[in-house]
Amino acid sequence: MMGYAVTEGVSAADAFVNAATILSGISGLFVVIATGFVLAPVLHRVLHSFRVEKGKDDDD
Repeated sequence: MMGYAVTEGVSAADAFVNAATILSGISGLFVVIATGFVLAPVLHRVLHSFRVEKGKDDDD
């Protein structure tokens, strides 16, 4: 917002609207977050498949 207010000389309200417009255009971030939520359990299962059991000679 400061960039709009200082460099463009617009009011604080207009600077807020311009900044909010740009931030709302970051829909790609939603896709990344949603993909993370979907793939996290799958990755968790895959990592559990690599679990190694402790043997008799292993200490804590």
